[in-house]
Amino acid sequence: MTGRLTSRQRTGQAGEAIAATYARQRGWQVLESNVRLPSGEIDLVVRDGDEIALVEVRTRHSDAFGTGAESLTTRKRARMAACAFEYLLARAIDPDTARWRVDLVAIVLVAGGTPRVEHLPHVLAG
Repeated sequence: MTGRLTSRQRTGQAGEAIAATYARQRGWQVLESNVRLPSGEIDLVVRDGDEIALVEVRTRHSDAFGTGAESLTTRKRARMAACAFEYLLARAIDPDTARWRVDLVAIVLVAGGTPRVEHLPHVLAG
């Protein structure tokens, strides 16, 4: 990316870095990040044992306007499903036989404190 990042982009990058650290602390292997596909973007792809988790990261500075989980609309879920199938097929992974899921990691950045991380596994599952 060229030029300066917007405040929103900086917040997103910070959240994705926190989510990657969270994944590694759980023993997951981070395979890819910021995977761009024609149908959208997957923030993180991790291996959790024999399962692939495609992770959507939602980062906020507060819950004043709702939580990251509450921001997961029907439209966003549909886009996540499309991205998941597109990703799996592009990597020659059969979505009908492979173990995979889509998780949400919602992060609230706390000024001067430890970020709050909420992990919702299986918001979509294969």
